[in-house]
Amino acid sequence: MPPSSPLEPDTPTRLRRWGRRISRGVDAIGERLGITMRDHAPREPRRRQLPRTEWHSETHRVGEIWVRHHVRPGRRRASAPHPTGAAPAPGSPRTTVVFVHGLGMAARSFLALADQFRDHDTVLIDLPGFAGLPHPPEPLRMDQFADAVVGACRQLAITDLILVGHSMGCQVASLAAQQLDCRAVVLLAPPDTRAPLPLTAWRFLRTVHHEPWIARRKAVANYLWGGVHWALEVLPLMLEDRTREALRDVHDPVMVVRGEHDRVSPAAWVDELWHTCRATERVVDGGAHSMIFDRVGALTIHLHDAVR
Repeated sequence: MPPSSPLEPDTPTRLRRWGRRISRGVDAIGERLGITMRDHAPREPRRRQLPRTEWHSETHRVGEIWVRHHVRPGRRRASAPHPTGAAPAPGSPRTTVVFVHGLGMAARSFLALADQFRDHDTVLIDLPGFAGLPHPPEPLRMDQFADAVVGACRQLAITDLILVGHSMGCQVASLAAQQLDCRAVVLLAPPDTRAPLPLTAWRFLRTVHHEPWIARRKAVANYLWGGVHWALEVLPLMLEDRTREALRDVHDPVMVVRGEHDRVSPAAWVDELWHTCRATERVVDGGAHSMIFDRVGALTIHLHDAVR
């Protein structure tokens, strides 16, 4: 058997070093401008991010990382007390839809989709380092992001939930589902983590062509808000993760949804996930990777099937 290339085992390490150098350079520029995102108390989301009349937001620290969750009681329960962290009353279980965003995104990415689930309690989660939260001292692995999601769900005493992840959020949701009792797990545009970085980048460029302007604009705004350098540091760890292996340990019903034009989440990859956990597979016509912005109607139909 021919020896493997000496570069292969070092590829993830090289990617991390590359991302770290860029990150340090951006941080240095930020410090000269008097701007820093590390080691400070997080800013609360501004009113235009999430309407405070509907959403209750809370930021809390777990060890060296910060996580933020936004809670909106369902319409049928809006008149009932719903303090953050309070357990539901005995005999009245809540069905809660929990949304987990992807790389570089934020909880606000799901506002349009969450608006379609006003009859259910809804929770949006800002992952550590994104959405203006301080960056942890070191880039987090997917299982560490998952621990943050699990911690938020347990703090809110959620006992009956639908866990929805988008892009990198699919990897986080798959790992979090191993520790939570979910009614269903919905994966929107799960990225093919088997592909090397150059192929993933090429697929992303081919997909961007099909993204509407509003999706591009919101994606850029979220990346700048959370820090492009932080996303670059997390990216190699995201590509090291193995979603298919994680799904083998998920015993809840799984639904996988991909956009018709999404090359980052190709059909062959979704088929493999289907064979792994016998997931329900759906395709959104005309959708691309960022379909949560412009294919809300079609996604709502699929998600309601999972909620029922």
